[in-house]
Amino acid sequence: MRFVCAFFAFSICTIFFTKVSAQDTKIILNNYIKFRTRQLDTLYNYLVQSRKSDWLAKIPSPTYSTRTGFGLSFSLQSIASYRQTKQRNQIELERLKFQMQSELDKEIQQLEIQIDQLFADADKLKIAIKNFETYENQIHDIEQGKYQNNQSTLKEWLTYKKSYEERKNNLQAERTAIINKLSAMATKTKSPEEFQGLIKIFTNLTF
Repeated sequence: MRFVCAFFAFSICTIFFTKVSAQDTKIILNNYIKFRTRQLDTLYNYLVQSRKSDWLAKIPSPTYSTRTGFGLSFSLQSIASYRQTKQRNQIELERLKFQMQSELDKEIQQLEIQIDQLFADADKLKIAIKNFETYENQIHDIEQGKYQNNQSTLKEWLTYKKSYEERKNNLQAERTAIINKLSAMATKTKSPEEFQGLIKIFTNLTF
């Protein structure tokens, strides 16, 4: 039995700054679907084989006697029990197959939302870092120059510098967090290549 995800409404739009396209997202989700499908197939096939063992316990028992030789011990009760067990197991397996398929579809939907949010967070952080590099560093140089030229007091300079360092440290912590999240998602979805470029972008950002 093969599990195939029925959910293919990939609606994530292109994210300009992080260079992640809807096609990349589709590849990531397809990689995860293949991985989970193999897991579910293995589990389902194992359960099928286990149920077959249960059916064997209901099959009429072989017998042997010196007068009649080998044979099978049939009874209406054993035959009815075997048929009922086999039919019940088939129904339960079909129900299980449907449940597993339904859960997989829900899982993929949730995963798409998570990937969408992760890329949006990465995009937002990249813009914030770029703004910090462009504007905050310029303001820092201006404030430092004002202090050096006696246009501001030491207290004003130290207050600004403390605020500047706090914002910088927060961005560095967020960058580390987003790299960890991207790496974790790459591992979860079995898609290292699709996340490699984005992880490299954040790893190489210096500010």
